[in-house]
Amino acid sequence: MRQIKTRPKPAAPPAPSADCLGPAHWVRDTLGFPADSLQARVLETPAKRGILNCTRQWGKSTVTAAKAVHQCELGDSVTAIFPRDLFERTITHEVQPLHL
Repeated sequence: MRQIKTRPKPAAPPAPSADCLGPAHWVRDTLGFPADSLQARVLETPAKRGILNCTRQWGKSTVTAAKAVHQCELGDSVTAIFPRDLFERTITHEVQPLHL
């Protein structure tokens, strides 16, 4: 009787870490948020500060929360400043579901 040698299946490659992917790709792959081209520009900018002057429902809070979560994954400290308590509560509600 002949024995057939089988090779073990190779292990699946590990998921890319936050520092291997650009922020827009990491946000899409990890958080499931498909940023459009303008939102991706905000995610990809290396700027430490920024002002977003956008229309309603553009995704300012979601993009800011996603960028903050990505920075936290890299081990950076993050400070987000909002002009009113309403925005602070909004960003808190955006970050909690994104960061699993």
